[in-house]
Amino acid sequence: MPIKKIPTVSRRIHPAALTGAAMMLVGLAVTLTALIVRG
Repeated sequence: MPIKKIPTVSRRIHPAALTGAAMMLVGLAVTLTALIVRG
C-alpha cells in the first residue's frame, strides 16, 4: 500500500473510535497493573 494512503485512513477514523480505543488500552493497562500488584 502506498504511504500516501495512511494519512487518509487516519483521517477517516472517527474521534469517538480513537477515544474508545484509548480508554480500552488504559483499562487493559490498569488491569495488568492490578494483577502485577496483587501477584
